[in-house]
Amino acid sequence: MTQAAQRKSQETARRIADAIARLKAGRPEHPDLRALPSIRVSVHAVAIEAGVSRTALYRYHRKLLSTITELAQQTPAKRVASKRLVEDELRKRVTDLEVSLQNALSENALLLHRLEVAEGRLERSTRNGPSGVRRVT
Repeated sequence: MTQAAQRKSQETARRIADAIARLKAGRPEHPDLRALPSIRVSVHAVAIEAGVSRTALYRYHRKLLSTITELAQQTPAKRVASKRLVEDELRKRVTDLEVSLQNALSENALLLHRLEVAEGRLERSTRNGPSGVRRVT
């Protein structure tokens, strides 16, 4: 298997694993699955949520397929998280990200100021010479 094919397979496996986790939690992202009142982990649902074909699951991801079938047998259907709950979580995440952005902007401003001070000192020291005595030109 080429490196590109291996990377693609790993990325697909990660998408499948993420889809399984979201379905287990009752928080699918795919609009067709979000519209359902409840969802259970199944090959069909995981394929839709991960954006892969069922054939890919059966042909290339046997290990994950066995995980899916085990979960399908053990896990009852989960109510899909309400749109309101998801919106509230997203609003909180946006607020957290806005705070992080403000902190990063403040830190960047401080670092820019420190850089400008350091550049000024460097410029003065090169004009005055290493001993601090002014050069005569």
